[in-house]
Amino acid sequence: RMVQEHGRKTMEEQSHERVMEMGKRIREAKSVGELTRMVQEHGFGFSANNVSNAFDMLARVHQRKAGDSRSDDEWADDFDAVSEAVDLLSKRGSVTVRKLTPQGMCSIADALVRLEAKPQHEFVGAISQQALRSMPFFATKHLANYPFALARLGVTPSKDWLSALVNHVGMQLHDFKAMDLSKLLFSLAKFQFVPHPEIRTTLLTRVEATCGQLSAFEASKVFWSLGLLKIVPPPKVLSA
Repeated sequence: RMVQEHGRKTMEEQSHERVMEMGKRIREAKSVGELTRMVQEHGFGFSANNVSNAFDMLARVHQRKAGDSRSDDEWADDFDAVSEAVDLLSKRGSVTVRKLTPQGMCSIADALVRLEAKPQHEFVGAISQQALRSMPFFATKHLANYPFALARLGVTPSKDWLSALVNHVGMQLHDFKAMDLSKLLFSLAKFQFVPHPEIRTTLLTRVEATCGQLSAFEASKVFWSLGLLKIVPPPKVLSA
């Protein structure tokens, strides 16, 4: 039995080493093509962390090329490579979705925004379901960033999902920073989801406490969001 346990630990250690080594290779990738080949050859063995890191790195290397002067054919090839990598990563991500961390979920959603990729609705739906299960463990930045990415992707969660989000926001609202609050309000406005009265009151109190940290442009976005949600701020919030 001791030999079996030792063997199992060794296998677990070897698996961890493979995941770490793959993570290093992902972070060192220099092109979309290199990442695509890596996903093609090794994606079936990617951990949840590998998947989220690969999405993030794919967006990074793709954006690095954005300023390049390339022919239409080269841009088309790059777009095709990105689409293939997103498709392959989405399939692997659907298998590992239950092991995603809150940051991993946000990284994938944000990467899809930066890639301007058409997301697989089944995959995004699976991440959102996992996000719903994991919301008790979300920090304020996750409660702001994940719905913000969904809003920018044009994906609207269900009413039940949004109700759960707002309830968890209510429990942590006093910790929200100004920028996170701005992202949250923008998302709710895009989803056309008006929080219940108690949360609306608390939101306005937090806006009053933090709006001094925002630029004039960001503050205008906050009030645009409030207007779209038909939440009228009291004079003291406007003066702040």
